[in-house]
Amino acid sequence: MLARVIDPDSAVPPYEQVAKMLRDEIAQGAMTGRIPSVHTIAEHHHVSHRVAARALEILKGEGEIVSRPGEGDFVRHPREA
Repeated sequence: MLARVIDPDSAVPPYEQVAKMLRDEIAQGAMTGRIPSVHTIAEHHHVSHRVAARALEILKGEGEIVSRPGEGDFVRHPREA
């Protein structure tokens, strides 16, 4: 996962910024298979766990990722690099 930090001065909410970063990583093929934990995402993007969890919920709502009970969150359709 690419370590990127949000722009605190942006008009775009932090959770939307993180969702976009994750979406871009999925689209570029940099993230496939299992999605990192909320804790890991929060650390990499220097945001709270709440922000990271909200970003994942956005991606779930968009159908980019799916939750598998007891296993975690996964990219719905891994893209070929």
